[in-house]
Amino acid sequence: MLRSTCLLLIILAGSLGLFGCSTGPGAGAPALLQCLQQLEQLQEAVQRYGVQDAQYQPVAGFPTYRTTRFWSSFQGQDLDQQLDQQQAHWWRRQLHSLGMDSLALEWSNLPPSAQRALPDFRHFQQQCDGQLFQHSLQRPIPADAIDVADSYNDLQRFFGLYALIKYAAAASIAEYQEEMRERINAFNGLPPPTRVYGPGQKPVTTGQEISQWIRQSMENHPLALPELTADQLQALFIHHAPQLEIAYTSAADIPGTAQWRNRNGQLTRHINTQQTTLYTYPSYIRFQQNILLQLNYTLWFSERPKPTADDWYGGKLDGLVWR
Repeated sequence: MLRSTCLLLIILAGSLGLFGCSTGPGAGAPALLQCLQQLEQLQEAVQRYGVQDAQYQPVAGFPTYRTTRFWSSFQGQDLDQQLDQQQAHWWRRQLHSLGMDSLALEWSNLPPSAQRALPDFRHFQQQCDGQLFQHSLQRPIPADAIDVADSYNDLQRFFGLYALIKYAAAASIAEYQEEMRERINAFNGLPPPTRVYGPGQKPVTTGQEISQWIRQSMENHPLALPELTADQLQALFIHHAPQLEIAYTSAADIPGTAQWRNRNGQLTRHINTQQTTLYTYPSYIRFQQNILLQLNYTLWFSERPKPTADDWYGGKLDGLVWR
């Protein structure tokens, strides 16, 4: 009788799911807790040493999410309900990817002593990326959490300081624009000597191929983005690369490679003019009802000489962006 009762209890327990492997939220919880602890330690170190990545904005309540004005433009009154499941999942995965990119950069900017006190970031990312992303999906993102704040000072805005200085700024901008228009209208070639900078490779793709890449990528992408592969992007950058002719009057007219220079233990920014680098990166913009791929080319210069002492634009480091 006792043996029969025990057998009955075992059968009932099995039917209620009390036996077998757990696949619910509790499975793998120790590993997730470890990832969350390591993430918190990394963020504390980043805060302590002031090496936060400024290119993306954190998303409140989601420590692995970052956003930009473009990615926040997908928000609505109730974003997760406006997008279908696949779109919402991909959108959140993109926010998470931006966040992990920022964390990687922040970890690399920590001093060596702080890095040694933390897990190696590549190991952390390999072990925790998927778990942290799945953990982030447990709750919706409030619409106001991904608002990208502006850089205005509320106190200055309240007292109308922006309204006062806008006239001086507008006059300066108008003067600069007029000067540029006069230069363009009077342009008849650069005075020698000049140097020409262009792509080192010749285009190997045609406009028809590029159009096909973009069309197919938009058709297959959950958010209809023209997201190309790395090889396709590289071919596109080569195809549209500008050829720039720059008048040479001083070393400030030579584009170079942006580097860090160690001087007595202090890192300073430096443009190595012995090696020219044309920096490229893709971005997206909204134009009417479409999302377009934007190609960005950047050259860095060591300085922008000041023609007069009160010139606002002159100083160390200068850049040219071609989009």
